[in-house]
Amino acid sequence: MATMQALAALDTSAEGIGLSAPPARAPALLRALKAELRGVVGRALDAAEGAPAAARERAMAELERLGVRPAGEERRWGSLLDVRIEQPAAHPELRVALVTLAVPCGEDSSLYVFERGRAGFRLALAHECDPSEWTSEGNRLSYGFLTDAGGTKLRPGRCASSSRRARSP
Repeated sequence: MATMQALAALDTSAEGIGLSAPPARAPALLRALKAELRGVVGRALDAAEGAPAAARERAMAELERLGVRPAGEERRWGSLLDVRIEQPAAHPELRVALVTLAVPCGEDSSLYVFERGRAGFRLALAHECDPSEWTSEGNRLSYGFLTDAGGTKLRPGRCASSSRRARSP
């Protein structure tokens, strides 16, 4: 995916860029990437007739054909970490997808709810973090401020060390 390649190539050499504030092009690229990934999940749900495990397999296969593989040790802006697709027990007409991307010092997870209709699955709800709202006052990633394992807010431009896992409350 060209969008993912553009994210990986972002210059984060300026102090604080990429940690407490996104590079200038990152918000637009992340929004475009999320739209592309929503489309992949929707097509996979239709092709798999809504079977969650089969839909995930199809989504991952399409992403691999596009040159996208889950990130390994080296995480870059927008690297794919995971795609989960589930069916809520009480709602057989719905499928829930959680797409997680890498961002410096954390993860950016987007939640999508698809509803089965006559013409297949359609996006009924999307909950995404807007990267343009990240500020230098804190690493606002995914759904909250990053904290270390003890619950302490991290200072701008700082990551948790590899021995201390960051989490979003």
